[in-house]
Amino acid sequence: MTVHPAVQFIEQSMTSLRFASKARCIENYVGRGPEGNATKGSEQQSTIDAQQRIIEGLQHRLRALEQKRSTAPSSVETAQGAGQPSPDVFSNMAKKWIAGQLGGGTVPGSTE
Repeated sequence: MTVHPAVQFIEQSMTSLRFASKARCIENYVGRGPEGNATKGSEQQSTIDAQQRIIEGLQHRLRALEQKRSTAPSSVETAQGAGQPSPDVFSNMAKKWIAGQLGGGTVPGSTE
């Protein structure tokens, strides 16, 4: 890391110091190879499985809400007449949230 004592280079020096401050928190882990990473892989798979269950639960709730909305059109019309957002807005927001949880992937049926 390099800093310069001149006043004209204060911003660059401060940027370098901020970067160095963040970089010192980086930790490197050296493994033995594929057999040494077996537990890490299983931990990652466990996290992925748990997130997949959460996503499936949210998708189930979303389908239930969409079904409930389609069976009660009078309440939807009343909400829209009262200046409330369309239920499709909430459906799209939920799909975008799920896509974000998937790491930027897209959810089938989402409008982007």
